Amino acid sequence: MTSSNSVRYTLFEDAAGMAGAQLFAVVVSGLAGVAWGIAHVGAIGVDGYPIQMPFSGLLAIGLVVAAPVLSIAPVSRYTLYWMQPNQRSWIATRLGQMLIMAAAMGLVSFALAGGTVDPFTPGQGMMTWGEYAIMISCAVQAVIAAFAMVLLRLGIGLPDALDN
Repeated sequence: MTSSNSVRYTLFEDAAGMAGAQLFAVVVSGLAGVAWGIAHVGAIGVDGYPIQMPFSGLLAIGLVVAAPVLSIAPVSRYTLYWMQPNQRSWIATRLGQMLIMAAAMGLVSFALAGGTVDPFTPGQGMMTWGEYAIMISCAVQAVIAAFAMVLLRLGIGLPDALDN
């Protein structure tokens, strides 16, 4: 892929960059779930007692705000090339990768959470809360990738919060 400023990415570099951005968003989401579970639900540690963590409420809020922003970041990598017709298949391939990875990570997270989603059961462990957050993050990433594919197919530019 070549841009107007002669930056060249190989297929591996771009695929690895997309995967890295997705994984980082998922890790932050998992940490947000753990912090939220500790702060608001009394998540249980491996020793069977509720975990006590200073400033867990503040940490949870910060991570919960950061997680969706990081989920949007992989798509924003293509803003320079979005409207170029010769780059559409490249971008569509990366968006497909994002969609497939989100589905795969969500299924793995569901399996690690025990195959059930029940956030209202008291006494759940911190890992379960992390898995719940990862499932939500993967669903958000899948929706973002699908929405971006629709925008790409229709030839509509990416929404920009800074446009007036």
